Amino acid sequence: MEKDKAGSGASGRNGSMCTLGITISPAEARKHYGQPRARDLYDAFREAVDLAEELTVKEQIDCDSHRVGRLGVAFKPQHFESIRAKQRDLGDCFGHDTTLLSKSDLRAEPGSDYYHGALLDPLSAHLHVGKYDHGLAEAAELAGAQIHERKRRHRAAPPPRGFPRRAPARHHPRHAGHGGHRRLHRQGHALVPQAATWARRGPGSSSPTTAWSCPPIDYVWGGMVGFSFDRVPHAGEDNGLYYSMGYCGHGIQMATYMGRAMAEVMDGHPQANPMRGFGFPEVPVPFYNGTAWFLPFAGAYYKAKDRLR
Repeated sequence: MEKDKAGSGASGRNGSMCTLGITISPAEARKHYGQPRARDLYDAFREAVDLAEELTVKEQIDCDSHRVGRLGVAFKPQHFESIRAKQRDLGDCFGHDTTLLSKSDLRAEPGSDYYHGALLDPLSAHLHVGKYDHGLAEAAELAGAQIHERKRRHRAAPPPRGFPRRAPARHHPRHAGHGGHRRLHRQGHALVPQAATWARRGPGSSSPTTAWSCPPIDYVWGGMVGFSFDRVPHAGEDNGLYYSMGYCGHGIQMATYMGRAMAEVMDGHPQANPMRGFGFPEVPVPFYNGTAWFLPFAGAYYKAKDRLR
């Protein structure tokens, strides 16, 4: 059931990046979950990128999918050492080989002297997310699924005997991700998330776009993004209903992957869920009532840290 049209909202309007890696750092993942579980989590994110690519081939989805890689840059000189440590961590603990680029090396990548180094991940991909969404919907319908558009669900009332414990896997959503990155696809246009326009406020901005020639922004889209407070996805079962949410900007590949994983869970294989056992953290903010009133203050705080560190 879809409250609007399939692929509406952030699902079909994000920056189309299909990137490898979890949202928290490798060190944070090991600290919170231990090395074995952190490795399993990282491997799930890696397999998710592969799965999205495999589906475009298997279902013949023409969505301009390419393994273009991902560049994580050092904004200040002291950031380069943390990037170097992250590279060692990724290789030693997660089996992920990346390339460390110096400031001079960056002239060959983005063609700029603005940053002080970068970490190049060659495995991340880029695709046209609108085409991908529609292709998945068509493939799902061909496989027998029913997609009901403009059917907003306000509540779920279980029948007297409860929801069936093993509902057909085809009723589980295959893709409902949210993203927050931006990048031009090969047609030369991108629908830019509204937050990305903050960088273009004027000469006083600390944004890297002031150092590059940036194409004009023609269309801007703003909306809600699915971030959990611990910055990892959450998936499981509650009173017979199965859920998966909070992809933290990795929705293209992780919603695809978790759709398959949760179908396996519904079929009696709980170990297929890489997020099993992750409880929802409490919001560490007093007087929180469901509205994130504190975000402007948090944004100002981290902006100040960026200027000082």
